[in-house]
Amino acid sequence: MENQIGSSCRICISCTTKAEHSFEWSTAPSLFKMPAFHLLLASGILATGMESSKVLRLFNALNIPNLQQRELSNILKNYVIPAVYEVWQEEQSARLREIQGQEIVIASDMRVDSPGHSGLFGSESTLDMGRNVVLDTQSTEVKNSNAMELESLKRQLKYLEDNRVGVNKLVTDRHIQVSAYMANEKPEVEHSYDVWHVAKGEKKKLIKVAKKKKFQKIKPWIGSIINHIYWIADSSETEDEKEEKWRSILNHIVDIHEHADHIIFVECLHGTLEREWLRKGSAAYKKLEEMLTRPRLIAAIRKLSQHHQTSGLEAKHALDNLFASKNTYHSYHSLSARLYCSNLHYNENSNRKQATTADGKLKWTVSYPKAFKGEKAVGKPLKEKPTYRYIQLILNKVIEIRCLYPSLKKAAVYANDVLPAEPQSLVEKYLAGKERPSKEDVVASRKSRFSTPALPVSRERTSDSKPCACKGKCATRKCDCRAMEVPCNNKCKCKVAKCINRE
Repeated sequence: MENQIGSSCRICISCTTKAEHSFEWSTAPSLFKMPAFHLLLASGILATGMESSKVLRLFNALNIPNLQQRELSNILKNYVIPAVYEVWQEEQSARLREIQGQEIVIASDMRVDSPGHSGLFGSESTLDMGRNVVLDTQSTEVKNSNAMELESLKRQLKYLEDNRVGVNKLVTDRHIQVSAYMANEKPEVEHSYDVWHVAKGEKKKLIKVAKKKKFQKIKPWIGSIINHIYWIADSSETEDEKEEKWRSILNHIVDIHEHADHIIFVECLHGTLEREWLRKGSAAYKKLEEMLTRPRLIAAIRKLSQHHQTSGLEAKHALDNLFASKNTYHSYHSLSARLYCSNLHYNENSNRKQATTADGKLKWTVSYPKAFKGEKAVGKPLKEKPTYRYIQLILNKVIEIRCLYPSLKKAAVYANDVLPAEPQSLVEKYLAGKERPSKEDVVASRKSRFSTPALPVSRERTSDSKPCACKGKCATRKCDCRAMEVPCNNKCKCKVAKCINRE
């Protein structure tokens, strides 16, 4: 074996001796029936979130010998995806063992919004707020994306319950079905709303209204109203206090800072202000009063989360977009494996510290957030560089599986045991047991919405094609050439200077 590999292992990048591997090296020679590079290439593509078609296209452009797409797909399906499942399950079990028997605070949110609101590519994750690690990710098979968020949450709560992990607080966005379920089925769990989601929704509504001429005076107050939402969440202890502070904004915008009808928050805490106050009874004031006292908004303000938010999950969703882009279709198992790689990367790097210079000063970077439309610069802490130890775990697991199952046939049987059953596809649900139509029938029944093709069609003139004898521009189907969708040629009697049907 050492003669084939050398003094250091050419398959596993980090190891230097055979003893570092947990599998039996006596079976390793069978590994070389498949080039080791092919196995590691497939593993690296999935573990780093790359797309196989783009990698193979790069190799072809540089004339680098590589494997075919079908072979790569077989390796991914039978070796790499099962390995990712196993590595994630080991990571997940270790995280859950640390909190068994404890009560934790979790955040749950669904990735369907960017880019594209599609349940087909949707996924929902559970974040342990105390440790900032992902505990579970669900990619469900439901009828639409609206039904997915509730179903994913139910599965996540049951999974934690089965592993003897209690939940005393849940932070989500304002999903109506989730709110109703938590109120009716899980009243013992405190359910709070993420402040950013509430503020974002209200800001959009206010900006839309302020564009109208008679409500333009609302625009200077939008930033203050949004800041007020964050201040309420941060400074309030009870739901009644949150509501009173929120309702005080209607007095504040008309230069009234004492609130006689309040019990808890009876006076504004700020000093003297110079603002362009609204006039009570004006169109802008009435519109703001209507918008800010909506029952659903008041209910959301009362449930704002004080100390825990879903910002970590928003960062996780951005990472999901890198590992499992919605611009590329992935099968159920492939999508799940890519999301698990995203989880492994997040958990390994979620608690990175802020980077420092050589003399110990904290590093910062200047950002221009999209929310401010480039008009405002924000200082953001620059964190330490991320690590990728999980990739080596996946590579080692892939090689171990290859040594244990040296043929694709055996590996397929193993993968079938490891991977969960793939849910029924939408096509299978729509057919409901009916026989699929044949390809020939589908092609024969194909119809175009347009009488002429949207793109130019190039056809060759046959020997029996009749040349036209037009006197005009050959611009309509009255022209024999135009009717046959062929260009006019020198045999046609139409005038070259006028004809527009010539190449």
